[in-house]
Parts: sequence; C-alpha cells; structure tokens
Amino acid sequence: MKLSIQILLLIILFPFVTGCYDLRELNETGFVTALGVDLGSTNRYRVSVQVVNPSNSAGGTFSKGPTSLDTVTYSAEGDNVFQASRKISKMISRQLHYGHTILVAISEDLARKEGLYNMLDGIERDSEIRSSASIILTKGISAEKLLRNKAIIDRISAMKVKRLTKFSQNLLGENPDTRLYQVIRTLTSSGRNAMVNGFEIVQTPQAPIVVLDSLGVFQEGKLVHWLDSQSSRGVMWVLDKVRSTLVSLDVNGQKNSVGIEPIRTKANVKAISQQGKPKMQIHIEVDANIGEVETNIDILDPFVILELEKLTEDAIRAEVNQAITKLQALHCDIFGFGDVVHQYEPGLWRHWQKDWSDKGFPELQHDLQLTVRIQRLGLRTNSLIRNIELNNQGN
Repeated sequence: MKLSIQILLLIILFPFVTGCYDLRELNETGFVTALGVDLGSTNRYRVSVQVVNPSNSAGGTFSKGPTSLDTVTYSAEGDNVFQASRKISKMISRQLHYGHTILVAISEDLARKEGLYNMLDGIERDSEIRSSASIILTKGISAEKLLRNKAIIDRISAMKVKRLTKFSQNLLGENPDTRLYQVIRTLTSSGRNAMVNGFEIVQTPQAPIVVLDSLGVFQEGKLVHWLDSQSSRGVMWVLDKVRSTLVSLDVNGQKNSVGIEPIRTKANVKAISQQGKPKMQIHIEVDANIGEVETNIDILDPFVILELEKLTEDAIRAEVNQAITKLQALHCDIFGFGDVVHQYEPGLWRHWQKDWSDKGFPELQHDLQLTVRIQRLGLRTNSLIRNIELNNQGN
C-alpha cells in the first residue's frame, strides 16, 4: 500500500520537476549590451552587437593585457536585422542574449534615407530585447563606429551613452532619455512625431570621445532635422522634462552676467476650441535659485529679484516660442499637441486628424503663461563685484 502511494505521488509531482528546457550556461552565453544598425554595403542592413567580455568587466582586482577589452563588437550584413544578427553567430563561440541590451544605435544615413519603420519591426518582435532600452542616432558616423569606440572612464561604452543622456536631462534639461517603446509609439501616432537624441564622436588630445550633440526630429518615420541645444530645451520646457538647468541673463548691459538655476518645474498643456480651430494653453511654473552673479546688482533688494524673475520668464518664453515656430515650419509635432487636442477636444480632433501635420499643427495658435519664483540666493548675498565696489566707495 505504501509503495502504491509513493508511486502515485511521484506521478503527480513529475510534471512539476521537468527542469529548465531553455537553460543556457553562462560560459556559453554572450551578453549583448548594445545593438547598432547601419545601411549595408552589399546587403540592406549592417548590424553590430556589443558583447561584454566577462573576464574584464567583472569587479575586483585583475591585470589586463595591452590589448584587453571590456567589450567586443561584432558586425554582419543581411537583408533584414534578424538575418544579420544570426550571421554574427559565425563569428562568436557563444549564443547571443539580448535581454541585457540597454542601447539601440541607428546611423543618421539609415534614419534619413530609409527611416525606422521596417528596421524597428524586427527589433520589436524579438522577445529578448527590452522595450525600455534607450534608442539613439549616430550623427555623421556609423553606429558600428560608435559601438567600437572605447570609453575612457566607463568600462562599457553603452553604459556611458546611457548615463550621458540621463545627466543631460537631469542637469541641462536639453535631451530626453528616449526609450524604444516611446519611439515606436510616436511613430504610429497621428498626433505626435518622434524625436531621438543624436551622438557624435569628437577628437580630444587624450582619445576620441562620444558626445551628446543634438535632438533628431522625425516625420513619417524619417529623420528630417537636427535641433540645437536651445531649441531642444524649448521643447523640454513644454514636455515638463526639465529637472534642472541654467538660464543665463543679460543684466546691466553685460551679456550672460547672471545665471538662474531652475530647481523645480511644472508644465501643464491643455487644448481649447476657438472658432472651430484648436488652440493650446501652456502654463509653465518654475522655482529657481540664483546660481551666479557677475555684475553689480543688489540681490537683497526685492525689486531686483522681481526684475530677475521677469527676465527669466522672458528668456524661457523666447526658447519655447522659438522651438514651436521652428517645428511648425518643419510640420513636426514632437510636442504631442495633437494627442492633447484628441484628449480635450475629441470632436475637433476628428476634423483635423488627417490634416494635422500639413495644416493643423503648422497653423496652431498657442497661449503661453510663465511663472518664475526665485527661492534662494545661494551661500552668498551680494556678488564679489558689488562688495568690492561698495568697499571702494567707502574708502
């Protein structure tokens, strides 16, 4: 009887102890940190993968040879991304695993000539590649060259690019950390155009380094324009993505003599109907500190603070208006104003949806309200220049 019960229990437990059918040994797996896609010379695409060299990227103390690398980049061409990535298996003795891919790099040539629609389809279908991976453009260089560039401080260059985007958004407020799922969503949206950060390689006395350069704007899946830092920050003000930055003011006839540091921002965008046309209402609130003073002003005077607040509002307003005007001329709504109209005025959106890029967005009117509050003066009160001049007057 006991034997029968034991056999029955074994039969019941058997389906739950089948093991791992897709087990991969670590020493047989190549972990891909970055994926790059360029136009091919003989085939449609040239795909590059940056694979971690675990013996050199691990923590702890170890010695490296003169040719030791933390990552190794492999490249192959194919008629599609899937085919090219499979060809790479002929070059590496490990099975590639894309579950740790944090970066997808696309060359400027590919983005301009062919666009992203077809190329991203194969990447999105792969169940291993995370949709939260950052996506970037390589400006003036191939994606393969960027992946092969060796980082000076960061051991893995893909991590450096990822951190550059993060710090740019948090400290300068100029470039958003665009993720794969966000770009795919905007590419299929009729009320928003895609935007992707552009990186280039700059030669320095020490070594060539990767630099975050500008913001790429897309129309119908293709790259059409690069925004400079001032215009891209104008976009970020509206999108409520400015965490911190520095606004330079001209005071007392001296250019960039006062620096204002926004520390908290809040942007609210609504759409209303005006004579059968949509109109955007944009309200931006900014809390700021005084970051630097290089001119003779009395910042203990409340009226001086009010004047600095007004100058800051004017500076931000100029950036926002310039960005909106430039993008309206390009017919590229990377603000997502179309989605806002769809949310607040769905009936109006149904009328303008088909002509949004050609007519609706380029002719869109907006009302911009700005409120800037200076909270703190910093560790100093008056500037060194003012104190020196007051001392000279006293003598």
